Amino acid sequence: MLDIVGPSEIASMMRVHRVTVDRWRRDGVLPPPEAELNRGPVWQRASIVLWAEQTNRTVENHAAE
Repeated sequence: MLDIVGPSEIASMMRVHRVTVDRWRRDGVLPPPEAELNRGPVWQRASIVLWAEQTNRTVENHAAE
């Protein structure tokens, strides 16, 4: 089963505001989403954790909730 996350989950994982995640996406800071659903973009949790590690960002909660 895929462990996917949206902007709200990313914000929670990284302890930032949702608007920060939206800005990262707009500015091309986040990796491209895996898919665009009706409710918005989604990423694999592992790809966000890897991106955070590669960009020296802290992930507070990277276990599935």
